[in-house]
Amino acid sequence: LDEAGLTVGSDGWRVRPDGEPLRVELLASSDWANHLDIAELIEDYWESVNVHVDIQAVSFERRSQLEAALNFEVTMWKVDNLVYPTYLESARGFMTAVAQAPYVPANAWWDWVNSDGDTGVEPPEWFLEDNELFREILRVTDEEERDALTLQLWERYYEDLWTIGVVQEVPSPIVVANRLKNVPEVAINVWPLRTPVNAGVPQWYIEE
Repeated sequence: LDEAGLTVGSDGWRVRPDGEPLRVELLASSDWANHLDIAELIEDYWESVNVHVDIQAVSFERRSQLEAALNFEVTMWKVDNLVYPTYLESARGFMTAVAQAPYVPANAWWDWVNSDGDTGVEPPEWFLEDNELFREILRVTDEEERDALTLQLWERYYEDLWTIGVVQEVPSPIVVANRLKNVPEVAINVWPLRTPVNAGVPQWYIEE
């Protein structure tokens, strides 16, 4: 932060290179208690390095409106579409993060890409390069080559830090009645796989 010019002012909080106070507004959904808990953790983490954070707790609907209008500074969400190819190819873009159109400023970049430059805003070169690398991953049929290209994209992801990860692979306990049988003891809980459908729900049964 110091190297980026975000020095600590006399009041103990960081200031921007232009001398103005650095205040970060963090948008969080008040409907989801765990999001507020995570937002408070982020607040603690960032304020421990002198970054002032204001949590903007709003309803899910209001949050969506603010994001669609690009009227926010920082927003938080779960990343759950990394394993689903159709999501990767859709307007949401590769590996979510900056490409999560239309809910982040990068939607203007995607407009430019998808319209061949007729609309939107021309993206920075790194975005275009990452997008082309992702498209190449989709085209390659050789598994070894595809893995190598995917590793390249992940390395770029880590280098550019599209998003700041907070929590990873959080377990989701599910309560199941003893008389409900054939329910797997372990299953992936993720939206793209349409959990709990991926757990073979049609094969469950109730033992009387």
